[in-house]
Amino acid sequence: MAPREPVYLLRGALDVHAFPPLPHGVRAWSLASSGPEAARAVASLDARLLGYRRPRDHVFWLAGGRQGWGFEGSGRLLGYGYAHPGGRLGPVAAADVADLPAIIGHLARSVPVLEGHQAIVPGTAMTALGPLLAAGLRMDGAPAVYCTDGPGPRLDRYLPMSFALL
Repeated sequence: MAPREPVYLLRGALDVHAFPPLPHGVRAWSLASSGPEAARAVASLDARLLGYRRPRDHVFWLAGGRQGWGFEGSGRLLGYGYAHPGGRLGPVAAADVADLPAIIGHLARSVPVLEGHQAIVPGTAMTALGPLLAAGLRMDGAPAVYCTDGPGPRLDRYLPMSFALL
């Protein structure tokens, strides 16, 4: 295995209004109440970005208190994301890197937290890393290093739930 990129733990008080709103024509819908067609679209996005489908993980995230949304525009899935009332953001996936800031903003504004936020952000996810740092999160400790023996997932457009569950 070879090191591929750093993965940062970000924590702190997040200015949720520093993120752009969802673009005109983009609709957010609850993953908890979505049907089989939406589940297939989410699975397809996972397969494109990560190389595998993960329906059991989505069930686990919703059962664990996370609130999840799918984001649709022009009749296609643009991404999805989860937020937990404890402040954890993720996982977050976007078909296009440009959509990450608006998706993150929607997640952060939709789930009130008592204290700060937390996100696991790969170094190549610059459209997420920069805005999260600008909005108040700070790097907590040294980064982990993602290692793999192959090309790996599209971490420029995917923020994992944790270091252990990519």
